[in-house]
Amino acid sequence: MSLVFLKNESNSVGNDNHQKPYDFTNHFASSMVLPPNSQVAFISATMQRKENVEIGEPNNVIYQQIGIPALNKVMPIYLEDQVQSDWTNVLSEMIFNMNNWGGQADFMTDELVSPYNRGWTGAYSTTTDLITIKQRQRLSPPDFGVQFNPMRAEATGFAWGGINELGVSFRQSPNLVVQYNGGIPSELPVNLGVATSCGRCNLDLFNGQATGTPVQYNDQSWGMVYSNTGIKRSLGNVLAGGGWNPTGNGVGGAGVYQVDCSVQADSAINPPTATSSNVPNLCVGVQSIQFIQGQEAGTPGNSGFLSNLDLNNSVGGAGGSQTNSRYTLGVRIDRQILYVEVQNADAGAADAGGLPALGACGNSRHSIVYQMDLNDWSAQTAQPPPAISNPLRKFQLRFRWTTPYCMAVEGSTNYDQDNDVGDWYLLYDMATGDTPAGAGAATITYIPSWYGDMALCMYNRNRCRQEAYGNFDVRRCYSGALGLFPGYEEMMSKPGSYSGDPIVGSATRWFKTIKQADLPAAGVPETFDAAGFAQKEIYLVCNPLIDTPISIDKFKKWKPAYLVEPRFTLNQPNTNIGVLMGLVNSGDDGAVEIPPDAAGDFSAYGIIGIAGVSEDDIKQSIHIQLTDLPIQSRNGVSSQQVADIAVVHNYGDGGTSVGGKLVYQHYTNEKNFIDLNNIGEITLNRLRVYCSYDNNEPAVGLIDKTDVLIMFRQKPSTDTSIPNQVISGMSIDTGNITRVM
Repeated sequence: MSLVFLKNESNSVGNDNHQKPYDFTNHFASSMVLPPNSQVAFISATMQRKENVEIGEPNNVIYQQIGIPALNKVMPIYLEDQVQSDWTNVLSEMIFNMNNWGGQADFMTDELVSPYNRGWTGAYSTTTDLITIKQRQRLSPPDFGVQFNPMRAEATGFAWGGINELGVSFRQSPNLVVQYNGGIPSELPVNLGVATSCGRCNLDLFNGQATGTPVQYNDQSWGMVYSNTGIKRSLGNVLAGGGWNPTGNGVGGAGVYQVDCSVQADSAINPPTATSSNVPNLCVGVQSIQFIQGQEAGTPGNSGFLSNLDLNNSVGGAGGSQTNSRYTLGVRIDRQILYVEVQNADAGAADAGGLPALGACGNSRHSIVYQMDLNDWSAQTAQPPPAISNPLRKFQLRFRWTTPYCMAVEGSTNYDQDNDVGDWYLLYDMATGDTPAGAGAATITYIPSWYGDMALCMYNRNRCRQEAYGNFDVRRCYSGALGLFPGYEEMMSKPGSYSGDPIVGSATRWFKTIKQADLPAAGVPETFDAAGFAQKEIYLVCNPLIDTPISIDKFKKWKPAYLVEPRFTLNQPNTNIGVLMGLVNSGDDGAVEIPPDAAGDFSAYGIIGIAGVSEDDIKQSIHIQLTDLPIQSRNGVSSQQVADIAVVHNYGDGGTSVGGKLVYQHYTNEKNFIDLNNIGEITLNRLRVYCSYDNNEPAVGLIDKTDVLIMFRQKPSTDTSIPNQVISGMSIDTGNITRVM
């Protein structure tokens, strides 16, 4: 018999004397010869690892859904750092990612440094070994005391870690000269006396498109200005807001567009009279920031957002040929006719004007839900005409959230924002279908949450003084592509490697509004409660779903057949992070509800784990392999032939804590001799030790020093079972060759 001691140190000259603790080779000064029919046995080992937590694929993903499945997407949240020093850091990374890639800004923090008070928060108790996860909905952001985001045309110099965005963006305005009147770009307004002076942007537009009837957008002679963040959905009664955003409970945020009717170039074409209006041709509405930027980035099949627009349905005759929706909800004024348009939810249907719905987005055309002649404005609204004869000489449009999925558009010619007086006239409400012509249930339309941030989007006319102000958020709903997190459009069309979904052919197929008639019976869209919070249910899918059809039906696909196809099938998704976090027990259904702290109160949600945390079980065992020997072990997990001589426990209380690391010592009393099945002698000049996890991947959690003691012997002729022998003889040194007896 012969004992061999192996360690991740080398006596090679010039070597740093240290090899990887999970993969190392010892070279022998003299060759060792194993006789025919030899055996090897594991005797002992000492290993070290950090007092850390390892969560590897596929358990490093949890799925988040907020709100009814028909209008809210299941978002995968990944743990990119699969080794953390403790559960506090694991939870910290998860909470950070939920607050940056969750996809719903009202449920994400606007704070830069944890611990957060808004959005997702979490804590791990070393006393109880339990995890707590909380959600605090975010109403009007209080940063810098301004309550909402100032819009500025210049760069502000602020870089808020990719979370907060400020200002406005200009797109493709080659002939447009912009004069901005809006304060010092390096400062944020603080404690201003008039709330409406925040988030305000004045734009004087000169030159640009020639006078006369506006031409189609796709000649790129026009430009676009849009807010860099969306109009805040959940606002509540935190802000008085003035008349441009009505006071009272349960009111969503608003964005206002204003045009000065006295400075514009169409007066020669449409001169004002004592009774007629003089509003320039314009196009303004709300649009998904993520969709605009996805198209501007050069999505295959598209040459940019603006170049695929048609401002006034002028391309290709009556039908048009646009491929991008200029807005989801908007107002178009063409030669004094005001059209309220909403993105058409049916790609094959004609809109109210009899125009076919065309476009690569699936439904890029717009339905005209209401129209009026501005010459009749005074008679219908009891407001002064939008003409030069009006003392204010302004025409205003207000877009505001009435539910978490619907907006209303209103107009005014008598609202004075400086003195906060005047009236607003409802033109259309997506939630009710109401227009001045009456209610229209068939026009009830929902903006799914996966549209992202809804910006105020203004298509510029020349020589028009335009202004925008409102409740613009201080952050976006998605931080952008990073590591395992793809870009937003890719996330919408290809959820990720853990989803099992096929790739959708078009990156814009998700860009689809939903009519009330298309919702399933159980899919009642949530509303704001009296305090302004969205009354949404929250679920985390953290283990496979087994409770059919109840839990599986909660999560629908958001692709073309999302209303009928489940997002997951039985025994999906392939993750067990819920068991590791103690949120569910093994064998439980993987859908975990995060309930409100109090019934009917949607301001705060929370859950406490039902069991103590644990580590990914694939990391709990270490396989010790001798890869230079003809050992024919089998690994059932990886379905591979391996060279295991022992599998040892390497987790939890079995280790001794020494200086921030755990030291594990393993010794076997009964030696399990493994046959090498060698017919002739084997000459060994070295031995490689490879320590792996259950999946045969390197045990990278091991640190510092690893040593292994093994024993060789020639198989006794009487050996027919596992032997129980002590060492009865040692090797005999015959010069440069060690022979095993």
